[in-house]
Amino acid sequence: MIVKFPYLLKGTSYFPILRLTVKHNSEAIDTDALVDSGASISVFQSAVAKFFGINVLNGEEIFLQTINGKTKAYLHEFPIIFGDSKFKCKIAFSEELATSFNILGRDNFFRFFKITFDELGKELILEQN
Repeated sequence: MIVKFPYLLKGTSYFPILRLTVKHNSEAIDTDALVDSGASISVFQSAVAKFFGINVLNGEEIFLQTINGKTKAYLHEFPIIFGDSKFKCKIAFSEELATSFNILGRDNFFRFFKITFDELGKELILEQN
């Protein structure tokens, strides 16, 4: 099945952003996330973890390589629901890194879909593997 999503306008730029659901135990939160082919792992705003009452610091400590150097983050795993797909996703949270978007990286989300970025048409095309 092939699904197409128009890029979303944020400010003066268009971005490949999807709506998805993050679950933890019996709770769920709907949120937007940027599909980022330049990100190795998914990085979400710490507000998502706080919604579930999770202490970010209790996750596995890792270091993210950014253009400004290394940034400490904490890795947690959550079920993600996107359309008809449900899968576990490792998500890093960082108090040091203030992201304006939740970011879906290659290590998780990209494993489940063939992804095409149509920059001219400002469209994200997903085909489930």
